Formats: sequence, structure tokens, C-alpha cells
Amino acid sequence: MHIYGDKPAWFTRLVDGGNLPAIELDGSIVTESMDIMRLMDETFPDRGVQLFPVKATNTTKRSEETEHLESLFRMEQKLQSDWFSLVFYPVEGDALTKARDDLISTLGQVDDALSSTSGPWFLGDSAPSIVDILFVATMERVVASCMYWKGLQIRDTGQFPNVDIWLKAFTERPSYGATKADIYSMINAIPSQNGPGYLVDEAKGTASRICGLNGAWGFPLDYNQEFV
Repeated sequence: MHIYGDKPAWFTRLVDGGNLPAIELDGSIVTESMDIMRLMDETFPDRGVQLFPVKATNTTKRSEETEHLESLFRMEQKLQSDWFSLVFYPVEGDALTKARDDLISTLGQVDDALSSTSGPWFLGDSAPSIVDILFVATMERVVASCMYWKGLQIRDTGQFPNVDIWLKAFTERPSYGATKADIYSMINAIPSQNGPGYLVDEAKGTASRICGLNGAWGFPLDYNQEFV
């Protein structure tokens, strides 16, 4: 993506258009997130947990595991599409209701996928996989932007219990806690990446509290009291 302002000349000489993310490895420039993560997995297989954990040695079983990964990737793309339709398009009336219902339906599918494993992660392993990392980058934006622009709370409502467990498992990981953004920072960063969201009247009170207006920011901050 072409985001986050001007880049230094040395970077734009290496990366056409100055797009992010970007990595140089052995003289080659790679600029797609998925390609970068796959490259890291293949180049450094002994450095930590494999992000693309296709385990089977049997050809048929391996093909089934690959198809399962691909189906989850398609689900994440659908989640992004429904999120864009709700938050970033100026829809109202029946179209707004449909966009909201479509997103909630897809979130239900995500919740069902998480419920099918023995642990909090999409593939049921002891650590996040590429699927979890792909989804959480979208989900944290969905949670923040739907709350801010549409007044739609996704977390901690009981409607998506497995999503709640999954997000909590992420927040308990120091590596994620050190890099994740708060909702206020997120909604200020999103427009530079995705364009402006469209605020509905019923979300204005929540949006004001997120921005700290009318004394909303007190310490210690409490997620539930602040945004419910």
C-alpha cells in the first residue's frame, strides 16, 4: 500500500512507488505481505514456529490441508469485503442494514471456524499460524472502525464467543501486546489506508467517547465502561 507519507529517496529507489510492506532478501525486493511471510517461513525454517504449517506427507491429505488454508484465506477476503461495504461506502437505509447483516453473517462464519478447533487458533496448534496473523490484522480494524463509525460492538457481546477467546489469546502474547494499537490510534490511522469511514448518527456518542470528548478519558481506562 502507498501509505504513511513520503519515503526517503533511498527507499523509493529500491521499491517502486514506495509501497509498504517491503523487504529485500538476497538482492530481491518483495512487497506483498503474504509473499513476505511465506518467504520468511521458507528461508528460515528453524527460526520459531512455522507460519504455514501444512503437516501431512500423504499427497491427498496434504492437498486437503492446503485447500482448508485457502478456504480460510477466502473467508478473510470476504470479511474485508463486507467490512468495506459497511464502513467505507456511504450507504443508508436498507442498503446499510444489508451491509451490517452481511458483516455479522461473515463474523458468524469466522466464529464457527474458530469453534472447530481444540484451542483458540484457527488451525488448532499451540501458537498462531499465518491464518491467525492474516485475520487479526483485519479483525482489529473491523472491531475499531465498526465501533467508531457505525456504533457496532463486536467484542464481548456474547454473539461471537470464539472470536472473543481468540482475540484474548492474542492479547496475552507479549509480541502482540507490544505492537497492537488502541482503538483511538486505529481509527486515526485507518483513513490513510482505506479512506474515510462514514459516521452514522447513532454512533456519534460512542465516537465522541473514543476521542475523549466531554471528559470521557479517565484513568484507569476500562474497555467495557468506555465503549458499551
